[in-house]
Amino acid sequence: MLSAVDAPVVMFTNCDRVRYRRHVSLPTVVLNASLDSCWYWQASDGTVLPGGNPNKDTRSFLSVQHQKSAWVADAARWTDAEMLVWIDFGVLHVPGITEDAIRQFVARSANAPRDRISMASIWGPPGHRVAPFKVAWHCAGGVVAVPRRMAEWFHEAVKAEAASVIASGFSTWEVNTWANVWQKNPDRFRHWQCDHNATLLGAGP
Repeated sequence: MLSAVDAPVVMFTNCDRVRYRRHVSLPTVVLNASLDSCWYWQASDGTVLPGGNPNKDTRSFLSVQHQKSAWVADAARWTDAEMLVWIDFGVLHVPGITEDAIRQFVARSANAPRDRISMASIWGPPGHRVAPFKVAWHCAGGVVAVPRRMAEWFHEAVKAEAASVIASGFSTWEVNTWANVWQKNPDRFRHWQCDHNATLLGAGP
């Protein structure tokens, strides 16, 4: 997938960093990532997990998902790109998504507005606060385009929203947390409609 992205890449992985560098020719920064370094993992200890798939929706999974905003903010320190595009590493498992679709998505991202975070959305904008117990697909989560100047704000807003849920004794999905940040700050977000298929990239950003 990295070879499909015709732009500098900042990659976070707990795998062999040298192995990835051997297979990419574009400017790539490969950084260590671990569960222990995820802020949500530390903060959510002792919380009640939300409903969902108990084999997947574990505290470790929720912690890695919540780390996305931190990694986007961190990426801003390693590149001078004006737009920072998060793409889940497993996006090619989504039906209909190809390397060419990824390449086109990244190219379009260069023209995304610099004053709003661009989100893929299945349910559309949240009209009210999202509860932590059931996954809400206002934000698809797999991709997001964040203007460089908003990256740190986005992460801090995610942390503050997550902290309020954790304080009530619960964990939740990052898409629920993002939805509540969006609901509080509608003027800082825009979206394109999608589903769990090629439209995740096809209509955005």
